[in-house]
Amino acid sequence: MTDSLYNLVLNCQGKRAEPLQVSLSTLRSTMGAMIDLLIERQISAQLWVKLPQHAEWFSELHCYSEQVETAIVYWTGNENGIPIDPSQKWQRLAVSAESAMQREFWLAIASESLNAILVAHQPPLKVAGEDLNPPLLALLSFETATLEKAIRHLGKADVGMLKSDPERALPVLHSLIPQLIQRLQAVAQPITIAPELSSSTEAEVLLEELRSKDRFLNNVVQELRMPLTNMIAALTLLNSPKLRPDQRQRYFNLLNNECNRQRSLIDSLLDLLELERTQEQVQLRRVLLSEVIPGVVSTYQPIAREKGITLGYTISSNLPPVSCLDHWLRQITVKLLHNAIKFTPPGGQVQAIAKQHGDFVEIEFQDTGIGIPRHELPHIFDRFYRVRSSASESGEDLSPELSTGTGLGLAIVRQLLLCCGGSITVNSQVGKGSVFKVLLPIYR
Repeated sequence: MTDSLYNLVLNCQGKRAEPLQVSLSTLRSTMGAMIDLLIERQISAQLWVKLPQHAEWFSELHCYSEQVETAIVYWTGNENGIPIDPSQKWQRLAVSAESAMQREFWLAIASESLNAILVAHQPPLKVAGEDLNPPLLALLSFETATLEKAIRHLGKADVGMLKSDPERALPVLHSLIPQLIQRLQAVAQPITIAPELSSSTEAEVLLEELRSKDRFLNNVVQELRMPLTNMIAALTLLNSPKLRPDQRQRYFNLLNNECNRQRSLIDSLLDLLELERTQEQVQLRRVLLSEVIPGVVSTYQPIAREKGITLGYTISSNLPPVSCLDHWLRQITVKLLHNAIKFTPPGGQVQAIAKQHGDFVEIEFQDTGIGIPRHELPHIFDRFYRVRSSASESGEDLSPELSTGTGLGLAIVRQLLLCCGGSITVNSQVGKGSVFKVLLPIYR
């Protein structure tokens, strides 16, 4: 096998694909939460796995194999230091040395209650030794069609296991959220209060940090509950034998939108937690805007064109390099362009324009969209904050898919810029559009 499993899943998701940058520890936590759920609910499944060759990565798998006797595990890797179950439930899966899958890790689950695949890809470094712990690009899908293509690609597929029941699958997905949050909390660095503090001010700062984390977790629970409630309601209504075809299609669309919203929210939460965990360990590097932004713009050109939006950029190759990381600048650009296109009606324009501004490089992300009301501007970079009234004030009619979001995108952008020593500001007028100004320090 020479094809990349990551690319296969990416192509299956198409325009909906949102690769997530994760560390190995976050990847392990997510995989562990999925396997813990199989153990907790005693779900008999077939698993396809390729993991880093360290015993701790296999601990949950061995627990699952021991506690669910009908489970079957197809795995790939060497046996050095990995205690392999001698029973027939563990079967070797061969991957050729030339395969792109040698740079990938995955966990695929096929069962009557849960179909899922999580695959991570390690991009090749531009410069040898550039980063000892480069981030992985990960994709997560609960779509049966995607999983079927993936396991056929891997071989030894039992397609009969893929006939999941939505009514059985939804409670399982519901249970996955607490498992995931618990795992990620364990990965995140805990706040500890020293027995003796040098001042009451220091104690107050730490106490406020604890309160902030409590508020954040409370918001997480509330945000995750809403799409699940909508999905349960839609499934209940779909059971009605009196539904007209157009009503049934509307509820199916609701399910699809809420599943996408849930996935985006989880991806954004993982982004924030990963950033908070690693920001003090990051060494900023020399990054050229001309090597990053044009590529992101070209990725979004088909989406903008389909919506009737003109998308362009002005990035001079003579601009000095900025102090950042390639994947951080890419993430900032993706989120700001995504927002601009999302809230710009057909016939509008979106531009990214960069110029030097003293010791900084300024990037303006301009759009002719619906705009943001003045009273909303001070809050738009807060976590979980969504602009609620601009569409109605401007008279625009946005579809549910475009008008909903996680409320975390701009918070992540601001956090990334703070880590780089940069900043972001916004000017906006309802009905005319918005301009987000990003400042990044010049690399010295």
